[in-house]
Amino acid sequence: MRKLLTLTVAGVLAGLVPALAVAEVDWVGGLPAALEKAAQADRPVLVDFYTDWCGWCKKLDAEVYTDERVEKLLAEAFICVKVDGDAETELVGKYEVDGYPTVIILDTDGVRLKTIGGFEPADLFLIELKDALDLRGLRAEGKALQGELESASPERAAEINARLAYIERRLGNMAAAADRLAQAKAAGLDTPEVRLNEALLIEAPAARATALSAWLDANPGSPYGAEAFFELGMAQAQQRKWTEAVASLEMATAEAPTSIWSATAQAIAKVIRDRFIDRPEGMGDATGGCCGQ
Repeated sequence: MRKLLTLTVAGVLAGLVPALAVAEVDWVGGLPAALEKAAQADRPVLVDFYTDWCGWCKKLDAEVYTDERVEKLLAEAFICVKVDGDAETELVGKYEVDGYPTVIILDTDGVRLKTIGGFEPADLFLIELKDALDLRGLRAEGKALQGELESASPERAAEINARLAYIERRLGNMAAAADRLAQAKAAGLDTPEVRLNEALLIEAPAARATALSAWLDANPGSPYGAEAFFELGMAQAQQRKWTEAVASLEMATAEAPTSIWSATAQAIAKVIRDRFIDRPEGMGDATGGCCGQ
């Protein structure tokens, strides 16, 4: 009886193993095939540009793509392809790859959503992937809003242009964002969101930080507070004001603990502490670059 029970339990557990196993990432052969499969599956494409001589590429393979959380998200939400930079020089030029590894996230139509330059540990890489999915959602929203814009009233058109300015900025299209923002302001729209976008489009880190600080003082409790604190921290980090940057990034977490801004802020704050604030004696001065520096 005991033997029968043991065999029965073993059989049940064996049946559960496939359901519990982490799905494997399907690395498609070639970018054209990956884009075709992405269109069919309605998923973005992760393009990993690598070379055989790149040590950081091997580290990405060994430590990041094997992380169960990363592997699960890639398997469930992305179509993945590797591109040998030495062999596919035309693609390297097309996507302006200037170092390895470079990971580019493309939408199903081949439009770039995000670029991850260099090696990032699994925790930060996972955040980047989730952000890429958010950006894809924003791009879809932008397409819908552009369709609505054709028949919108002047007041609604101004609101749409303000939202499109936000979306274009998040997607990295700064010129388009500035144009949309100008249209919204020309129509007389002057909201906290418009003024935040205006601050975020300032190129100089010091001036951007000043504008963001003023905006945060004027808009306590705003739903955009976490993003504003995050961007303030990044602007301060670009000026190598490490302690101030960490304080602002911590405020981003306090404003919205479960948001993408919080997760990203925590990861970047840890990098800043490890590299520039809590450095062991004898490691030299903290002059290395970080955060867009």
